[in-house]
Amino acid sequence: MRLTVLLNLPFLLVLSTSVLADTITVDDDGPADYPTIQQAVDNASPGDTILVADGFYPEEVIVPVAVAIVGAGQGQTVVAPATSRPGSGPGSQIGSTAWVFRIQSSNVTIASLTIHGNNPNIGGAFDARGGIITDFTTGTYDNLLVSGVEVIDVVYRGLYAAAGGSGHEFLSNSVRGVNAQPLDSVGIFFFGAVGDAKNNVVDDCSIGIGFQSGGGGDFEGNLATGCDIGILANGSSSPIMIRDNDIQGCDQGIQTIAISTLVTTEVNRIVDCANAIVCFGLGTGSHVIDDNELAGGAIVGGAGLFATTDVSPFGFGDVRVTATRNEIINFDHGVVLHESTLDPSPLVDVTLSGNSANFNVFADSGSFNLLLQDCNDDIDATANFWGVAAPALIESSIFHQVDDPALGLVDFSGPINLVVTVDDDGGADFTQINPAIQAVWPGGTVEVAPGFYQEDVVADRSLLLRGSGTDADPNLGTVIQSTGASPSEAVIAVTANDVIVESVRVDGFVPAGDNKIRRGIYGSSIAGLQVTDCVIHTAVSAIAYVFSTDGLFLRNECFDYGRNLNEGGGIFCYGSTGTTGTPGNGNYVHDGPATAIIFHQSSSGSAEGNRVTNAGLGFLCNGCSAATTIRENEVQDSSQGYQSIANALPVLYEGNTAFGCGSGFTLFPLSDQVHSYVRNYVDGEGAGTNGIFITTESSFGDSDVHAALEGNVLVGNQYGVHLDETASSLPFLLDADFDGTSDPNLFADNSSFDIFLDGCNDNIVATSNQFLTTNSALIEGRVFHKNDDISLGLVFFSGFLAPTPALRVDGFLDKGYTFAVTHVGPPDELAVFFVSPFTGSLSTPFGTFLLGSPFFQVLSTPTGALGLARSQILVPTVPPNVTLYGQSLITIPGPFPDAVLTDRVETVTR
Repeated sequence: MRLTVLLNLPFLLVLSTSVLADTITVDDDGPADYPTIQQAVDNASPGDTILVADGFYPEEVIVPVAVAIVGAGQGQTVVAPATSRPGSGPGSQIGSTAWVFRIQSSNVTIASLTIHGNNPNIGGAFDARGGIITDFTTGTYDNLLVSGVEVIDVVYRGLYAAAGGSGHEFLSNSVRGVNAQPLDSVGIFFFGAVGDAKNNVVDDCSIGIGFQSGGGGDFEGNLATGCDIGILANGSSSPIMIRDNDIQGCDQGIQTIAISTLVTTEVNRIVDCANAIVCFGLGTGSHVIDDNELAGGAIVGGAGLFATTDVSPFGFGDVRVTATRNEIINFDHGVVLHESTLDPSPLVDVTLSGNSANFNVFADSGSFNLLLQDCNDDIDATANFWGVAAPALIESSIFHQVDDPALGLVDFSGPINLVVTVDDDGGADFTQINPAIQAVWPGGTVEVAPGFYQEDVVADRSLLLRGSGTDADPNLGTVIQSTGASPSEAVIAVTANDVIVESVRVDGFVPAGDNKIRRGIYGSSIAGLQVTDCVIHTAVSAIAYVFSTDGLFLRNECFDYGRNLNEGGGIFCYGSTGTTGTPGNGNYVHDGPATAIIFHQSSSGSAEGNRVTNAGLGFLCNGCSAATTIRENEVQDSSQGYQSIANALPVLYEGNTAFGCGSGFTLFPLSDQVHSYVRNYVDGEGAGTNGIFITTESSFGDSDVHAALEGNVLVGNQYGVHLDETASSLPFLLDADFDGTSDPNLFADNSSFDIFLDGCNDNIVATSNQFLTTNSALIEGRVFHKNDDISLGLVFFSGFLAPTPALRVDGFLDKGYTFAVTHVGPPDELAVFFVSPFTGSLSTPFGTFLLGSPFFQVLSTPTGALGLARSQILVPTVPPNVTLYGQSLITIPGPFPDAVLTDRVETVTR
């Protein structure tokens, strides 16, 4: 194995930033203020900006003043040494060699130009010792900013913050060909200085980017290719962050040596390097290595992670490394821990956890995923994946047996498998689920065969728990039932982030009480729980998500949930955020006395495409802390459909349906937010009380209430819209705006009133809606009090007739199509029809409608004022148990004397 150490690195660096004031121009061709950069600098004041036009500038610039030198861009403004003075051997040799820019002030900026170390007019492969240096012979400088600079073919340093200073920033530069002195030439270097190197590209350099002798800062977002060492930290005492870098085709990817600080190396990508990360001892510091992708180039002797106490010729020392969640593949050895036989006293203090070291054995039979070379210290290597499926085989991928105390002990206990199988009948890795979870690699998969598994499952790590189906027959489905002794009272308790539960049947039966376990699937104080394609039943709460974030619940069936309306729920989010159903991926929640889907107590999210039947309450938004969307859901035969109370931000109800519910939508107060009800359909089916009920009173207290209603269809209720103010809540505002100007609400067949004002003394805007009458004078008969009864508030319903003819169709295929068909023309030609056949034809004054599969068709209209119209609206063919939502706008040909006849089709099919 080839290991390299950086030697004889120089010492001292300064730095500068820029402050803008006057602008000075430089152009070698003229006209400009000066023909050379040095002349401009000599005549500049602190804070000035020197703009250098495109051209070739053979000069070595000394910058003793805080200025910004800005070129016209890389390859356009080119600065090269005036004489060939590359020097020889190590060291900066700053007095006798050519440095293109020598910085002798703080707060200097160099930007947008090229520094070329090979002046084509004077010959030689290298003419410059370096590109930019803070001149340590004259002082210590801060805040050097170098941005967008290209450095090519210099001997010793491309960009150099030398011997002290802080606040340096080297950003988005390109450095290549700094390699004349092996293991001593550096592309971007901080020597005893503190600063950042971000988003730079270094190529073909002996060392790409480095800190040495007390320097520190951040290396972030850089690309290093073709270097002996991509990134180096040598003798550093200030903390160093090496993050999100891409290192390719180097001998050593990242190397640390003799550090007395914390070096953090995380989320880097190191590929095709002989050794990815190399850690030498001799320092009091430590190296934390997390979440890196290390992929070798199949070089014999190479290692993903190499840690050693041997730092020849400097001596021997402790090496301290913690490596977590790294992926290490395609090296001769995954991890090598080396202790010098010349001095075995230094400690190899290495902890490996959550790493994947696999596919590293390719060179010969002596290759190992974990190689201990003369290491006699105990190593903590728990919970890593070594590329084998059985714990007993791990020893074969480690250099010595774990039970050889003379060589030190390796503790590798913990989960090691990416995929674990479970079958209660045997023939798999385990016969129970919990032991399988303890054996699986974090992020791995537990595959559970059909069977009956009576255990209290605890998912305590990121994983996919995948069953074989939800059939109640254990021969066909994966059925999990609690033992009844779970401390959390859950069949599946999730205590880790990013857990997916898929295709299992959760049976919450317990022998005591009402035979319902408290929770079917339960996640608390976690993130990213996903429950998909599961059946959960006989639990007070089928799915409970508590004080957690980013839940996702799709295509589940929940039933036999809750104890009463106020205890339990089907899918219950408490203090959490999540998504319950998406279009085409809704949940089916049914037959429970409690609420089917709940966002409660600072929860928020969305619920789309879900179906609820026979529930105490379909949907509840109570105390939501963020905007929440309830869209294209269906509630049938339940005590109530949708309820909102005390939400801090608006709730949008759009495209939902409620059939046969005591109240379709209920809005309680305690929020100053406007809840929106858009294009919902409520059919009380003769038994309904309210289509939409809005009140200023609640059990939590009285307050203002605000709602906006557009495009809703309210049919077959006792009251279409019920506005309620009790005597105690009269001082509060009932702000119900159902102005249908842009999208009329449609009221029909509500047995008592279309609009019922129960004690409401606020003015209501209800203009431009559609009522089941052709006589505007009769609309007052559809409102609880006359529009001129000021003591009860005014209802403004003028302009209820739409200005253009419109054919509106709202269809729901459950009990056949239920259509609300409205044609609005002149006042004496208004007609509204409500029909619910599975198939058949309907004759109207405006045409004959054939209702059935696969389409219904406008066959004809009377001749005369409306002319002859013909149109076809396709209804998709839908397989059973699939929910689709569709919309279309279709123009029916005229001629019409007043306007084009249009229709809107909203169809829910199952």
